[in-house]
Amino acid sequence: MPLDRANDQEVFAEFLNRVSDQDVRASEEGYIEIRTWSDVELDEGPLRLRLTPKSLAEHLRGMEHDGELAFPGTQPILGALQLFLVHLDEAIRTRRAGETELLPDRGGVRSVTPNGLNT
Repeated sequence: MPLDRANDQEVFAEFLNRVSDQDVRASEEGYIEIRTWSDVELDEGPLRLRLTPKSLAEHLRGMEHDGELAFPGTQPILGALQLFLVHLDEAIRTRRAGETELLPDRGGVRSVTPNGLNT
């Protein structure tokens, strides 16, 4: 069944479903807490991915063209989600010490220190 690209909650639920094999929890404060991620050691504690259902859906809608190119034959919003997950994985694997905050941006997802949230 196709995902309703205009339904922020449905898009967010699909994201949570796709990361359900990790220890990931949605917070009421506007972030996703990532306690485990595949084979990556998170010895500095949990990571926080700064997004809400609305911000994720808006971000993915802006990535639909790239998602369609990267994953042809897939519904554009789902291609965007798959591409976002690739960017998220890359940000988690390449982050530097102390970078525990993850922020979606035009280039994918970037990691920053808690003090770098305002930059």
